[in-house]
Amino acid sequence: MGILNKNWASWKFVRRFLLIIIIALALLYVTNVYLSPDAREDREARKYIEDLQRQYENDTYGGKTPEETLALFIDALEKGDIELASKYFVIDKQEEWRSNLMEIHSKGLLKDMIVDLHRPRNAYSLVEGGDVYIFDIYNDDNQLAVQINVQRIANGIWKIEDL
Repeated sequence: MGILNKNWASWKFVRRFLLIIIIALALLYVTNVYLSPDAREDREARKYIEDLQRQYENDTYGGKTPEETLALFIDALEKGDIELASKYFVIDKQEEWRSNLMEIHSKGLLKDMIVDLHRPRNAYSLVEGGDVYIFDIYNDDNQLAVQINVQRIANGIWKIEDL
């Protein structure tokens, strides 16, 4: 009976030792794989992209055509609604353009900008039926003054990508 108790005590020791090893390995895995800076950055990047995709899917500011988007943008500027005008830009540039438009407005140049946007322009797509459309606006000397890039986003509306 003494040998049986001794074997049982050894087996209990081995089980506890293995349990400690398994817990240590699990903690090491969680620490190195899940809590590592790389894993954290990966999760944050994935969350940012998912959030941005959701914003684009729900975005209703823009037209069904590039021309309609540009007209809506100009109309918002004419009404002095910079907040609305900035919403016609792609989402990741809205804040930048809200700030740019506020600065243009504060310098008293908004009316000049509107006049320039009403100038005759060429409009074209680099690829037939493509998702990017370009407006070229010329100054009085017939030199390219402004180029506006408009793109179709995932939900089918057109947004200003760059101005």
